[in-house]
Amino acid sequence: MLKKDILHEQFNLFGTSTIIPEPKKKKSIISEEERNIRKERTEAHTAWKLLKSRKFTDFSERHKFLLQKYYGVKL
Repeated sequence: MLKKDILHEQFNLFGTSTIIPEPKKKKSIISEEERNIRKERTEAHTAWKLLKSRKFTDFSERHKFLLQKYYGVKL
């Protein structure tokens, strides 16, 4: 075992060590639908930041739709 995998080293009454490994973390798996929703929110936030910058004026229909859906902004 590597040093980083050890949570701590514990000794018994006779002086020998008992190594307790660090528990593995479970990876949360998201569904395809949740992944698409997160991607859409990210895209809407990017459109919002472009709108706030006032430098970008050529919004696509997708950006306009997402701004309407998530922020209630009509262009």
